[in-house]
Amino acid sequence: MSQGGVLLARSGFSWYAGLIRMGSERAGLFSGIIPISALFCGVLLGANTLTPLRMFGSALVAAGVIIGSMAHNPQKAI
Repeated sequence: MSQGGVLLARSGFSWYAGLIRMGSERAGLFSGIIPISALFCGVLLGANTLTPLRMFGSALVAAGVIIGSMAHNPQKAI
């Protein structure tokens, strides 16, 4: 198996381990980080430009993830 395949398998295992520990509602919030990381990887590789609108959108998504992660839900489904 190639190194990329090993990393892909490990990331999948890590995601599902986190899903079990955090719960699906919180883990789902972190899927919002995927487009932000893709944007910044593109900028680092020179394939994308960082505009004020993209920075604002990234900050908005990051704020949503942070606020959603800190939200307290007193009524949990059984």
